Amino acid sequence: MEVPEDKFDVVEELANRLDEMEDKLNEEVAGNIQAQQDIEELKREKIISEASVDLADTQVEKLKALAEEVDFENEENFVEKVSTLKESYFGSEKLEAVSDDATVASDDADFSGAGDVAQPVTEGMERYTAALTKFANLDK
Repeated sequence: MEVPEDKFDVVEELANRLDEMEDKLNEEVAGNIQAQQDIEELKREKIISEASVDLADTQVEKLKALAEEVDFENEENFVEKVSTLKESYFGSEKLEAVSDDATVASDDADFSGAGDVAQPVTEGMERYTAALTKFANLDK
């Protein structure tokens, strides 16, 4: 069977076009996958940032490190997981910081000890006090 030469060129040209289209499709799919990963990473960072607003810098870094191991299925699920991590590692109590310009004691504070009431000392506190006393007497 003989195929005319001009028909053979058409088949070869279609095969080349198919290869080019497959290459373009592969590039677009790879670009789409990368874009999805970038979006997921940005969502992760946003969720962790929002969850760590009230944490210290060291706690923020710890939370980020812990959250790296968490799978990102969807935003709602990830928010719950980060919230659980935060509560279990850092508790739900909020510590208040004292600013540098705040006065700790008022000018009329009495430090003479005149109004102090003696509190009973527990056994553990007695041992601690005795150890401090021994340590203080070592320098003498």
